[in-house]
Amino acid sequence: DAALETVGQISLQVEGSGIIFLVSDPAGVILAASGDPATLDSARERHIMPGGNWNEAGSGTNAVGCALTLGQPVLIRASEHFCEGVKSWSCAATVIRDPVNRSILGVFDISGIDERFDTQGPRLALLGAQLIERALSERAWAHRARLLEYYIERSEGLPNDGLILLDKSGQMICANSYARRTLEKRDALPGDNRPSHATASGGHIYGRRNDGLWDRERNNPDRHIEHIRYGNKEIGSLVIMPHRARPPAVAAHSDAFQAVVGRSKALQRAVKLARRFVDSSLSVLLTGETGTGKEVFARCIHNAGPRANAPFIGVNC
Repeated sequence: DAALETVGQISLQVEGSGIIFLVSDPAGVILAASGDPATLDSARERHIMPGGNWNEAGSGTNAVGCALTLGQPVLIRASEHFCEGVKSWSCAATVIRDPVNRSILGVFDISGIDERFDTQGPRLALLGAQLIERALSERAWAHRARLLEYYIERSEGLPNDGLILLDKSGQMICANSYARRTLEKRDALPGDNRPSHATASGGHIYGRRNDGLWDRERNNPDRHIEHIRYGNKEIGSLVIMPHRARPPAVAAHSDAFQAVVGRSKALQRAVKLARRFVDSSLSVLLTGETGTGKEVFARCIHNAGPRANAPFIGVNC
């Protein structure tokens, strides 16, 4: 839309000049053509029109195809074209880049009959691409501002949940502390894992794309996705990671072994030995005659340790 608006504004000033403006997609397919009416009629006879494919693989040497291949401004004069039907034309083109990730979005091209083609064509093509990129940049920043505004609003209502803010291309813009820790555990942060700066709501801004992040989080059954709109267009998404609160841990009771009745030296040595296994992940085997208190000791070790909030199942064998 930004490209079409820019082309429309420029074309109003070139009637009678013999030149036309074209915008293509990244595959070299023309999306829009505007400019001098008579030249447009001639261009349509040569399939220089919306829907026409002008990448190098399909049409040989031409400005649109060369600009896409080289990723820089080009000027193709008359006989330099591959197709016989456009050897009387000259064209200048340059790529249009995404203002955020600098990927190629398409091409802005200026074309015309060779004898009427201005030698300033390359400069005009570059200027046209810059105007389009500026319009895209203004729109991108407006969208990003709306996304961050939405993120801040939802952060206030979801203080404990993990939040990941993504733009429409799947690039991670922001993540709060809970989400960041979760992603770090899975080594899933974009780029070099270092956010560029923090937000007032405790999140961190990221500027690099992680291609697999959106697909993974979108398909994760434990995630909730909210689609964010600006006007009538979807501009991004908020991934919500519900905070799974741990059951309140039962404190490691220093008095858990008070269940052991008796003060004999032998019994105290057994209690002292049992305490050494309270925080251990090792399996503990208790042996002794029936009625000597094996299960009592097992319960004490369990209730004094980090697994005290988990169920205790006694197994006698």
